Amino acid sequence: MIRSWSDIEALDPPLTAPERRLIEACKAGEMCMLGDGTRPERPDPARTIRADLLRYLILGGCDECRLLEWGVQLAGAWISGELDLSFATAKGPTGLLFCRFQRPVQALHTAFDFLNLIGCALPGLNAQGVSVTGSVFLSGGFEAKGEVSLAGAVIGGQLDCTAGTFCNPKGKAINAYSARVTGAVFMCAKFEAEGEVNLLGAAICGELNCIGGTFRNPKGDALNADGAQVLGTVFLCGAFRVEGEISLSGTVISGQLDCTGGTFRNPKGIALNGQRMTVIAGFFWRGAMVEAGQVVLASARVGDLIDDLDSWPVGENRVILDGFTYDRISASFTDAKTRLAWLARGTLWKGSFTPNPTPN
Repeated sequence: MIRSWSDIEALDPPLTAPERRLIEACKAGEMCMLGDGTRPERPDPARTIRADLLRYLILGGCDECRLLEWGVQLAGAWISGELDLSFATAKGPTGLLFCRFQRPVQALHTAFDFLNLIGCALPGLNAQGVSVTGSVFLSGGFEAKGEVSLAGAVIGGQLDCTAGTFCNPKGKAINAYSARVTGAVFMCAKFEAEGEVNLLGAAICGELNCIGGTFRNPKGDALNADGAQVLGTVFLCGAFRVEGEISLSGTVISGQLDCTGGTFRNPKGIALNGQRMTVIAGFFWRGAMVEAGQVVLASARVGDLIDDLDSWPVGENRVILDGFTYDRISASFTDAKTRLAWLARGTLWKGSFTPNPTPN
């Protein structure tokens, strides 16, 4: 492991030309762009950086190799070996753009000022307990083929996964269990997850924006935010699409829950599970398409209910409204006949009568 300049001088093989370029760029506080700055598809001697050297630089170098406060800014590199930053503290912002990692990145309980992995590709990321003063960017074409774990993470800015691809079909694509995010969480605009996205017990001070995102986990939870607290609005709308269960059981949303135009599909069970959730502002259920599965709002409480009749699925046991309460209705259908038809969709459960929703 490289800890000093003498360790670098003893490297076998010695420093390569791209590695020397990276060191000089870090000393000058500049971006080091290898090749054309795009993400390499395969190993390339002109773009390869050893993970051990990269670790040394991210952690601030040493007295013989002093780096400026800008930390490491690297684009277009092939990172060979395993980058392990666990239990360490990065010096300055860490920006690794459009890099490809040979092995999963380890950042267990690592402290960062700022973490930017825009456009990177890696076999997995273990950042359990990570602490980031600023924001985390796993966006702009970011690709992970394996679990991205942010369980217990504390992020002082936003978590941006816009247009990222997260693939772990037999497990968790993103595990942000009990994470704390001071800003917003973005899983939108061509975001794709195959496997579970776990936000169980997370606390998000901004919005949870999934507009245009695609979540797939047909054999389980596609998005599990049970017990989460979101101070802003939750957007499951626009071109949003899910295959599997969206679970918001016990979730507290201080803003709105907007499902306008969203598509929900879970042939084997519940499409939207809002049991005992609380939405302080409005619940928008307009233009939604429940292709298969149930909508469960048992014991849920919302402020305004803004809906249309066509968004509620038809068929016995497909809408569960037992104990659902609301402050007021602001809908496209307010006449008694049509509203009674809506109530009838949630009247039966396994052939037996269940109580209807009531105003608070």
